[in-house]
Amino acid sequence: MVTSIATLTAFLAAGLVSSSPIKARTPYAVKETHHPPPQWQRVGPARAGHMINLQIGLKQGQFDELERHLYEVSDPSHQRYGQHLSAQEVNDLVKPSDETHNLVHEWLQDNNIETDSVEYSPAKDWIKITIPVENIETLLDTEYSIYQHEDGEYIVRTPQWSLPLHLHGHIETIQPTNSFFRPRAIAKTLKKVNEVTEYQALAPSNYKPPTIGQTAADVCNVSSVTPLCLRTLYGTVDYKVKAAGKNKMALTDYLGESNNRSDTKLFLEQYRPEAASAAYTFDVQIIDGGNNEQTQENATQLAAGKDLEGNLDSETMLGIGYPTPLIAYTTGGSPPFLPDVQTPTDTNEPYLAWLQYVLSQKDLPGVVSNSYQDTEQTVPYSYAVSVCKVFAQLGARGVSVLFGSGDNGVGANGTCVSNVDNSTTFLAMFPSTCPYVTSVGGTKFINPEVVASDSRNGYVSGGGFSRYFPRPSWQDAAIKPYLASLPKNITGFFNATGRGFPDIAAQGYAYITVWNGTTVHLDGTSAATPTASAILALINDALIAAGKPRLGWLNPWLYSKGHEAFTDVTIGSASGCGTNGFPAATGWDAATGFGTPYFPKIKDLVLGSSVNFENPPAATYICRYSRLVLIHCKNRIAVAVNPSTDSFSITGGFPPWMTMGLDLTFGGILLLILQSIATISFVGFLYGLGTVIYNVYFHPLSKFPGPKLFAASRLFSVREVLRGDLPQKISAFHETYGEVVRTAPDEVSFTSPQAYQDIYAKKNGKPSFPKDAVQYTTPVSGVSSILGVINDQDHGRYRRLLAHAFSEKALREQEPLIKHYVDLLITRLHENSAKGPQNMVDWYNFTTFDIIGDLTFGDSFGCLDGSDYHPWVSFLFRSLKAASFMAAAKRFGPIFKVVLDKLIPKKLLEERKNHQALTDEKVQARLERKTDRKDFMTYILRHNDTETGMSVPEIKSTSGVLLLAGSETTATLLSAVTYYLLAPGNEHILGELVKEIRTAFTSEDEIDMISVNKLKYQLAVLDEAMRIHPPAPFGGPRVVPGDGQWVSGYWVPGGTNISCVMYGAHHQSRNFKNPEKFAPERWLGDPEYAGDEKGVFQPFSLGPRNCIGRNLAYAEMRLILARIIWNFDLEMVDESKNWAKNMKIFLLWEKPPLYVNLKPVVRT
Repeated sequence: MVTSIATLTAFLAAGLVSSSPIKARTPYAVKETHHPPPQWQRVGPARAGHMINLQIGLKQGQFDELERHLYEVSDPSHQRYGQHLSAQEVNDLVKPSDETHNLVHEWLQDNNIETDSVEYSPAKDWIKITIPVENIETLLDTEYSIYQHEDGEYIVRTPQWSLPLHLHGHIETIQPTNSFFRPRAIAKTLKKVNEVTEYQALAPSNYKPPTIGQTAADVCNVSSVTPLCLRTLYGTVDYKVKAAGKNKMALTDYLGESNNRSDTKLFLEQYRPEAASAAYTFDVQIIDGGNNEQTQENATQLAAGKDLEGNLDSETMLGIGYPTPLIAYTTGGSPPFLPDVQTPTDTNEPYLAWLQYVLSQKDLPGVVSNSYQDTEQTVPYSYAVSVCKVFAQLGARGVSVLFGSGDNGVGANGTCVSNVDNSTTFLAMFPSTCPYVTSVGGTKFINPEVVASDSRNGYVSGGGFSRYFPRPSWQDAAIKPYLASLPKNITGFFNATGRGFPDIAAQGYAYITVWNGTTVHLDGTSAATPTASAILALINDALIAAGKPRLGWLNPWLYSKGHEAFTDVTIGSASGCGTNGFPAATGWDAATGFGTPYFPKIKDLVLGSSVNFENPPAATYICRYSRLVLIHCKNRIAVAVNPSTDSFSITGGFPPWMTMGLDLTFGGILLLILQSIATISFVGFLYGLGTVIYNVYFHPLSKFPGPKLFAASRLFSVREVLRGDLPQKISAFHETYGEVVRTAPDEVSFTSPQAYQDIYAKKNGKPSFPKDAVQYTTPVSGVSSILGVINDQDHGRYRRLLAHAFSEKALREQEPLIKHYVDLLITRLHENSAKGPQNMVDWYNFTTFDIIGDLTFGDSFGCLDGSDYHPWVSFLFRSLKAASFMAAAKRFGPIFKVVLDKLIPKKLLEERKNHQALTDEKVQARLERKTDRKDFMTYILRHNDTETGMSVPEIKSTSGVLLLAGSETTATLLSAVTYYLLAPGNEHILGELVKEIRTAFTSEDEIDMISVNKLKYQLAVLDEAMRIHPPAPFGGPRVVPGDGQWVSGYWVPGGTNISCVMYGAHHQSRNFKNPEKFAPERWLGDPEYAGDEKGVFQPFSLGPRNCIGRNLAYAEMRLILARIIWNFDLEMVDESKNWAKNMKIFLLWEKPPLYVNLKPVVRT
């Protein structure tokens, strides 16, 4: 073992250096004891070889700071309300300290557990290791046993565990150890309230859609609740979903539960026919071996009620929330044990598996419904607190997490016994007791609704107070009056200072459900929870459509103002434990919270602005935490910004044609500024009108075809830039107007092969077309890179030096390095392939950034090692929109530029500086480091003489460009080729490529950067992907020199901004037959495509400023794709089947996740 420098230094300072292991220096002490609940009995020791997936929860670095952010973005009275954090921002706040990681790693190594065998959560605050019981017993100084529940289930647990004393402050919890928590599916634990009947589908003529004016009394049968009843009762029946493409809702499945699609379809066909197709299109994400079985249940499964819960959840959420997209997360772990199995096989804590998976995703649903929980006392305190903190992370990212409050009131009779002192106690439910989730109680009947209960199966909606979590301050005003009204005879049975639950309620009685082809009725807060979740998903839809952020963590909003939109429930009680328990009452109560939601009231409440537009200052900028919240001008024009989506909504006196489309992106603010000036000044209006007339009818470019609006004002093209749609828009213009189009007052675009030659190629005796300086933002250092340098002399000097680094010889010398990272990619994919669909966008980015980082700095970013993005890399993706905005700002005069520059979030500007500082630091370290291993810097320095070389600032500036250009574009192409290979209808293309690769080689060792050159079909596949999805979609903008030049037969005036937009050229029917079809055969001499204009296919540009990294890009793409096809059979998940559709372009493609199932190829 090699002791870390930090730890060794600390020991030296303390005079404690010793060759003995830490555990000998610091004695073990009990970290936590948790008594088994009375329902569990020890039956014998656990087998030594029984494997357990051990989760180690580390002390989070800045949870207090995360909590502060969470409260600010969730408090409607705070100026940061709705400005939810990104995944990286959350991870940065909760990641443990280096000291914690070092000490824990050293402890594991002392116990013969190598750190390269551990798995990490996204924030590295949880560590997962899989080891046998005998090793865990040594590691934790404990003994595991088999425990049996009175219902027959078995688990392996220990009542207490220990740690070396010096780790007590660094490790918060370890599970599974002393947790007897079972996340039970509530619905399946209840008896069905009617006999199972054969399913009879209603004839179409019998279905009666909702009609105007219907009331709940007209459509509801309280003994057989349907989606139409719920939609009418809670006011969603007339709402039309507006933002389905930007909003999602989700449910969770555990314990082998799944959501049967055929049952769901039968249900929707009968009770909401327009939603029936969604039964086969909703997304299922499988985590740690979760179940997605779609066959009908066998006799054993029927007896166990398998999929009752899963079907209830999917049928309810789609029945109410359609067409909002639904995600079903199905998570393995903690399955029930069979009594006759000597050693049980449970190994996971499924909540942790689900939470860690979800937090690793970049795109999260707005609402998640959870119908699984257990009594709080089955959960060790440390585990409950640690899991609750993870729910806080979801809240900070803008996710509303809902849990049912339980189905046994305050506790089923005969179970209300404390596992600490055997005293009588009300049983609170976890995770409902966690303050960072919203707990949902159940109701029944209508006009009025009452607390749900059912004497036929013992169901009573749950509620109470936590013994672990203190009451948050936001509950004080609501709960204190309620506590004062409670009868004295129950005061000793609960913790009056604990967090109260539920927070809200919804119908939870007699839901009609289709299960195994039959109809049944189910009770439970597990029905109320998906109901409330679907309603809140529709609220998010209204918010997103209005340009506002989604609700996120609900509770601060709910307790401060949201409760006004809920219908109070005052009849009934959460009884149990031989008492009447907690009664419903006016206001908040521990049976139904604030009551049931009424959608129209909630929608009006959340859409009503909290900003006072009546008397604001003339120009107010609120820019705390890098988010612009409000701009207000004297003419009463207001712009509210959606901090989650960087979009605007407008208030003011403009006619519709002037504000059309301004609620989309930063582009709207450009038009707003000029419109504001025009309404203030009539002279300004006349000037603007004159400019428009001149641009359209008298400008030197007026003879060029194109849309008149774009000719009239640059604002329209800039708006498309900032929407991320300009290349696609220009492509459509070319299809309409021809090979040349005027795209702005002083800009034209060409798509002909001759235009490429005229604009970009080197022409003897003719002036070159210089780069458009406006397009390139000034680097932080003030020194231009090879990409941004304008004059040809400096560019030639840069390029001569870099040419050595990108030569064929240099590439061959770097093959071992490139192969190392490709090997590591394949290893990581094998390790993760069994865990469910993999986001190939991330894996390709990890690989290409590691390769180019090592080639540039002699040091990789470690993305593949940690299966996560380095902060330097994360910033690149976050900065693309800002770069688009900065380029747009430079298109205007200095006055407007100053104003527009102010709109760029300060955080991005600061990160830009930090990014350059990190680049400078890495370059400086490489310049000072002596090494025999060759990288880019080796060649630059070898030929870097004082007169014709590059200065250190120039090297630093260019290094940043090399990293982006040499990584992101390659990863984009690999993502695109993967998508098109797996897209529906392209099965024959994938089959041909698989055949070529797997027959060209006899072993994987044969696949290298030279041997892949014989794969002709693969090359055609890659070229076709570059055509249909060019990694650099814009093409380089140039300026026409002198008085003007001939371009493709057109005389273009000097000073005109001119370009060949690559995406537009590649998607023209005049250039390519069936341009939207993915057809590798067009590159293989197929006569069908003989008329294609392949001269416009210039993915690496051409001329003296073409891409210098072409050889490296092809080598990486061919090697990586060949290795993946050799190793895996690939299948794209449904969620990603529209991956390329409507993808945005902000300088580069803004790629969504691309989820692919990878099945390792088995060779005999």
